[in-house]
Amino acid sequence: EEEISSYRARVEEIRDMDKSEMTSSEKKELRTELKNIKETMHKDGVYFYVGGGTLLIIILILLLV
Repeated sequence: EEEISSYRARVEEIRDMDKSEMTSSEKKELRTELKNIKETMHKDGVYFYVGGGTLLIIILILLLV
């Protein structure tokens, strides 16, 4: 759990960064880091994503049933 929390904190930190003044190599490093975090979380079976459209359909089905 602690490792997952640190990954989430790092992802939020990267998202909040001002990337407009970064060089392309710095941006590439951040993308690589995010990709590695994503792969690590996928491998651990922690990552679960439901898109907005899918979530809307699920809610509609639950309301109709």
